[in-house]
Parts: sequence; structure tokens; C-alpha cells
Amino acid sequence: MTDFLSAIKFGFKPIVGLKYYLYKRQNIEGFISVCSPEWWNRQDLECLGCYQLDLNNKWEELTNEVIN
Repeated sequence: MTDFLSAIKFGFKPIVGLKYYLYKRQNIEGFISVCSPEWWNRQDLECLGCYQLDLNNKWEELTNEVIN
């Protein structure tokens, strides 16, 4: 999944240590957002996980986050 995150084109520079949610929509590339699935409340988005950028610019999955 971290390879998938690295391939995403960002419209912003991710901040180290901030929590990001990875989403996918039908027929559209994946994207990340600081907004949780509860905030979006949309049926056409699938949350694939919660990630954080570490000091080495590697994405780390936050497995303790509850994703609905």
C-alpha cells in the first residue's frame, strides 16, 4: 500500500507526523486527505487506511485507527 501512496500525485506537500486517510473512488485515482471517513460521509468513497509520513519520507500505516 505504501507503493500506492508514493505513486499518488499530491496537490500539496504532506507534513511529517500528520495523519492522512487514503481514499479511492470508482474510475478515479486514489487520493489522501486529512479528513476522516466520518467527515466525508459519502458512499462513493472507500477508505483504504490511515497513514502518517515519517521523518524518512516513508508512509507508515496507523493500524490502531478505526476505519469505517
